Amino acid sequence: MPANYADYTVTYTYLGVETTENCYDATLNQFVVAHCTSREMAEQVHIVVKNPDGTVIKELDYSVKEYCDSVLDPDSGDPDSLKALCRATLIYGTEASKFFSELYEDGEYTPVIDESSITADDLPDVPETFNAFSSESACSSLRRMTVSLALASKTALNIYFTLNDNVSINDVTITVDGVAISVDSEGDITLTSMEDGRYRLTIAGISAADLNKAYSIRIADASSYREITYSPLTYAYTYYNDEELGEVCRAFYNYYVTAIAFLNSRN
Repeated sequence: MPANYADYTVTYTYLGVETTENCYDATLNQFVVAHCTSREMAEQVHIVVKNPDGTVIKELDYSVKEYCDSVLDPDSGDPDSLKALCRATLIYGTEASKFFSELYEDGEYTPVIDESSITADDLPDVPETFNAFSSESACSSLRRMTVSLALASKTALNIYFTLNDNVSINDVTITVDGVAISVDSEGDITLTSMEDGRYRLTIAGISAADLNKAYSIRIADASSYREITYSPLTYAYTYYNDEELGEVCRAFYNYYVTAIAFLNSRN
């Protein structure tokens, strides 16, 4: 490459969306080319690298499944901790695809790992130590409050709440770990007004290593408050024995365990 590395481009297309970025270094160019959800591990991203005159240097298609399969190859030479993480990732993707296909579609799905290879060890119980839930006090302005975990999109906690009829969103203060959140907030934590009168507080962009992180969510008016503490693995603990959600929650927990083991092996 000549000195002007910024004249080189990387174009990647994922699920019909095309993005182009400039290179910035001779040896280390890292790009997030796809935000893949649990259901999309077999979806391919198309990558094209071009030099300044537009000549294609490299062009390829790649997916999470292809990467994991390459690591799991007996001859890959990759460490056991990475192999375990890749296996857990594919099992989580398969269980998520199965669950959402039964929930929203016709039950048809394509597993990203041989399901006959999945054992009870791959779908362990979620220990009670991962139940971070706590609830404190009550807010007189709050009618209802529920929590769900988004798995079909990027991992996120969604807190849904409804205020009493005579209460405006401007009459309450909403904080996450002490930081105030409003409908104007941007970033990974957002507040959305929904058409059915509810509000949705979303904590998004939660990495595999942070699935056990507990968040404190407080809704307060002038004289009272409600505060709950919750983590993504709290949800997994709550539903790992559920008839419908059980297997995907167990796979989700195992994905976290293997991610932590892999990260620890690198230290």
